Amino acid sequence: MEVDVLPVQEPPDATTAVTDLYRGRALGLMRLALMMVGDRPTAEDVVQDAFTGLYRRCPRLRDREKALTYVRSSVLNGCRAALRRRRRPFTVKSTKSRALAALGRILEEEQ
Repeated sequence: MEVDVLPVQEPPDATTAVTDLYRGRALGLMRLALMMVGDRPTAEDVVQDAFTGLYRRCPRLRDREKALTYVRSSVLNGCRAALRRRRRPFTVKSTKSRALAALGRILEEEQ
């Protein structure tokens, strides 16, 4: 009687785990990000940043089964941050130039 011995599978290293997760879930996460931010380049950046963060933290994750939860939360937070950056007023240059113009007028008046 022969007994088949199955090889013991080693747990995947961080690179393999993140690559597999990326291949399986990146498209869905891209769609999620695209729905939130509305443009493809920003959505791609957000998803890539999320997977980069996961790769950096993968060795420290206590439960690798929660990697998808981590990366999904990271995508959502990245989208929120991108939307906040868009809402900031871009008046820094105009405020600075107005301040310089006002300072110039004050200096002219003093002379």
